[in-house]
Amino acid sequence: MLLLLTLCLVALGCRPSTDREWAALPAIPTAAPTPVPLSAAAPTPSTETDALAKAGVVIGGVRFEAELAVSPAHRARGLSGRDSLTPKTGMLFVFEDSIASSFWMNEMRFPLDFVWIGEDCTVVDVTANVPVPALGTEQAELPTYSSGAPAAYNFEINAGEADEYGVAVGSPVRIYGMPPGIESPCG
Repeated sequence: MLLLLTLCLVALGCRPSTDREWAALPAIPTAAPTPVPLSAAAPTPSTETDALAKAGVVIGGVRFEAELAVSPAHRARGLSGRDSLTPKTGMLFVFEDSIASSFWMNEMRFPLDFVWIGEDCTVVDVTANVPVPALGTEQAELPTYSSGAPAAYNFEINAGEADEYGVAVGSPVRIYGMPPGIESPCG
């Protein structure tokens, strides 16, 4: 199914949004999100190699480009094994049951900020400057991080960017450009 969705997106010639397109976006909706159904199972290694779908995330007035972690395999892999993120980019974790699970920093090489987004399309919590685990830390010893308030999404960005761009509890969130078949309630 994911492969079919990816092929459809390629055939449609998907591309990033331009600044003009961002400027024409509608006001923030009041509808509650209903993210795509996914398992809340513990992360497991992934063998998927397909490219991740992308969307735009606007927090307050700041635009980020986001890769979407929609499948259990993509969520398990997350940003593990990468050396860095380009500024103002991140990974948006989408959950079918509107409940963002706990996260860990398995095989991470750089620190992150976790932006927790609630069903009301606002930031409900920020876990700032989540550190890289010490070299050789066993998976069973890795700390986990959760939102202090119910969250439907987790958006991972470079450590320090939440503070730099004024991302805080109560900031409005809009999500644009979700691929077909994935709800975009905050768009």
